[in-house]
Amino acid sequence: MTLRSGHHGRNSPRAVLVALLIGLVVASSLAALPGCSCTQDAAAKKKAEEEAAKKKKKKEAEKPKENFEPLLVRSLPSNDPTQNNKNPELRIKPGHWTALSGTTRANNFDFVGELETFAHGVQMVPLEIENTSSRLAVWRPASLPKGQTKAFEMLLFVPKRPAQAGRVYSLQSALRGARGGGIAISGDRPGESLDEHQHLIVVLATNPAAYSSLDKLYSVSLPPSIENDAGHRYYHVLTPNAERRVPLPSHPLAWTTVAFLFWDDINPAVLTAEQQQSLLDWLHWGGQIVVSGPGSLDKLKGTYLAPYLPAETAQTVKLEQAAFDELNANFSLPAKSKRVRTIQVIAERPMVGVEFKKHADAIDVEGTGGLVVERRVGGGRIVVTAFPLTDVRIKQWKNFDGFLNSVLLRRPARKFDADMYGSLIFEWDAKDAKGNKPLRTMLREARLGSTLRYFTRDIGFPEGEARPDYAYRTSQPEIEETELARIQRMAQFGGSEPDRTIPDTSGLHPDLDDWHFLGYHASPQSGVASWSDYGAASSAARAALAEAAGIEIPRAEFVLKVLAVYLVVLVPLNWLIFWVLGRVEWAWVAAPIIAIIGAVGVIRLAQLDIGFARSRTEIAVLEAQAGYDRAHLTRYTALYTSLSSEYRLNFADNSAVALPLASPPGIGGPQKIASIMDVQLRQDKETSLAGVQVQSNSTSMVHSEQMYPLGGKLTLVGDAQQGWTVKNTSNITLQDVGILRKTAAGAIETAYLAKLSPQTSAPLAFSPLPEKLAPWLPEWNRSTVFAPDQAAAEEAPSETKGQVRLTGLVKLATDRLRLCPGDVRLVAWTSEPLSGLAIAPQAPQNKTYTLVLAHLARAPLPAVRTDTNVADDFFQPPLEPASDGTEPPPVEAEATTGN
Repeated sequence: MTLRSGHHGRNSPRAVLVALLIGLVVASSLAALPGCSCTQDAAAKKKAEEEAAKKKKKKEAEKPKENFEPLLVRSLPSNDPTQNNKNPELRIKPGHWTALSGTTRANNFDFVGELETFAHGVQMVPLEIENTSSRLAVWRPASLPKGQTKAFEMLLFVPKRPAQAGRVYSLQSALRGARGGGIAISGDRPGESLDEHQHLIVVLATNPAAYSSLDKLYSVSLPPSIENDAGHRYYHVLTPNAERRVPLPSHPLAWTTVAFLFWDDINPAVLTAEQQQSLLDWLHWGGQIVVSGPGSLDKLKGTYLAPYLPAETAQTVKLEQAAFDELNANFSLPAKSKRVRTIQVIAERPMVGVEFKKHADAIDVEGTGGLVVERRVGGGRIVVTAFPLTDVRIKQWKNFDGFLNSVLLRRPARKFDADMYGSLIFEWDAKDAKGNKPLRTMLREARLGSTLRYFTRDIGFPEGEARPDYAYRTSQPEIEETELARIQRMAQFGGSEPDRTIPDTSGLHPDLDDWHFLGYHASPQSGVASWSDYGAASSAARAALAEAAGIEIPRAEFVLKVLAVYLVVLVPLNWLIFWVLGRVEWAWVAAPIIAIIGAVGVIRLAQLDIGFARSRTEIAVLEAQAGYDRAHLTRYTALYTSLSSEYRLNFADNSAVALPLASPPGIGGPQKIASIMDVQLRQDKETSLAGVQVQSNSTSMVHSEQMYPLGGKLTLVGDAQQGWTVKNTSNITLQDVGILRKTAAGAIETAYLAKLSPQTSAPLAFSPLPEKLAPWLPEWNRSTVFAPDQAAAEEAPSETKGQVRLTGLVKLATDRLRLCPGDVRLVAWTSEPLSGLAIAPQAPQNKTYTLVLAHLARAPLPAVRTDTNVADDFFQPPLEPASDGTEPPPVEAEATTGN
């Protein structure tokens, strides 16, 4: 058969394919021949690279590692460490106890030692605690199994410094060998302190990035201006990853910089038992929790927060436009340009929400159409939204900042404007009964940023009484007493104004029934809820201790009794014994022996009676919340010794913290410690303050605080119609119990119980207090502990000599701490020593008196007021996409339809 040449010749596709296949077969055969080295070279190169990698890895494994990885320290709470783990953030505040987390690893061996932490200045020694001669370092045990990375929670106290020293602190953390051994590894970190009016907002959410826009809201931070390039920041928003663990303090008194906790759908079990307890303590003393619905309520059901929630989930619902009509009517303020500023929900895309089953103590927040409910918990509050706060239609709502400020943060209404440079300014728009605006001077007021309050830390001084901490304000930067007034003044001075010092508003008590004030004050540099040796409560306790502590001269009865016993033993009893034995002459030999023994006994008895060797006098304040079985206990302990002694205070509860009590500024006195001493707060199975030196024939004072288990609760049951009953299921006996309440009409009524024993209850018979009188019970004038000095001396002069007196503290708890309509307050005292504190060496003479303050009922919160206008009418920030990927709406539309 003959093949034809032409279109199907050798260039046909079939021929080309056959040629390619033949070429591949030939190439493969050639590569397999002994003389071809292509594949061998590639294989040899690959093998050499693998061997080199193995040698490098082996060499690195054989290379000796450092004994310890660098110690990485960050504050708690905080965001997650940065990606390179070299510069985790620090959020510290002078006058506050701060929790730190230190992470490291032992590479070559197991290690058992201690972690030491302190704040220091130029020299690597702890800073002195203001107006004392004490330097504090905090110690805790640290065990590192070989090769395991471990994180240790540490405690740090940051002392105040003069304002000219700046805001940057250096923090030293050192890993030492056991029992004060040498330093194994240390880390020194600078940290910039928060201003006194700045606090933290902590977001615990499954998607923390969805809350990144919070930091851009004017409620959190005002934008930069001509006068302030950094702007005015009120809160730092922390959005840590809370999937496995939560970077929150385990110590309840280390939460004082946290103002709000946003809770969104996280698993409550990620908090440890210690964190859960600390969270509840913080909540009852004024912390606020914002719960974003609807998924969060289901996860919180049956948990440690469930008894305090304002509502449960009745059912999941679809929220359509009508559900937001009331919210829009009250909080969607109109724009000058008549642009849309309402929440708009189209029918095709309803918002997933929840229908509430409210708790009996919960209320609907005014103007929200039942979409927001809140409940007071002790001094704090939990608020729940029926809609998710991360829904794009809520986040892009142009009035969300006003809703956040008024409803979620519960702060006063604002009025915005712009200055002559175009910078955004505002003033608080709250009005008193006379129509005045008492908050206009409080633009950077610490009390408006957080509602966390402890009586002994925050109560203000009586009207007209000088504040000993005022001198610490002199060198601080200035702020506006009112922005609108500043603008007018600048116009008068041609665009400039004379130098002004910061207006001191922290001691002002506006005539408002607003839970931010109520007689509380703010400390310079530290704000609210800070450790206070200069506050009104500490000053009253210090004065009472100075009066009661030290030596007591023996009474005449004591001298006569001892003398009578001595003479009886020396003469008739001595003679009688030897007369019975028939050796009367031996009585003369026994006489000098009896005299010596008697002298020793008299000296010993005198020491016991007058505290010649050592004495301990303690005034304490126990603040309790209604229906809560833990109280905040503050002890002011005076230690007297006739010989120089070093004391150690051991606390059974690990929530305890303690420091030497500072003297008033510019005052020495017997409680002033004479020389520099290094004290150590050691946290192990128990907490101890060691190294407290007391000089000969002097008194030193120690200030300590802790959360104290009551063993029960103090509660008020009943109502005005059926009558009131107070129940005491705690283990404390209360004396001179006074109950004060303020009616809805504004009248103050009082009731008195001479005694309220544990596990008992008693009915209350209230009687009105005359309007012109300060809150005080006439029965207290007959009390040796509560009565003023003059009245007590007239009533019982023989019983009051050397008596510990709590009168100053009582006046602060009844008069300075303002009663609002609905408040019910219990004030009493006990002389029972409160367990949990052991002092070595022991003192033969001990006196302990405790003021008991219980908030049996809280007044309703003031009505929510919306802002007067919207900031965007005066200032337009540049639009930026949210970090979670959502896009902002176009400026010309400003609608939040979610399309």
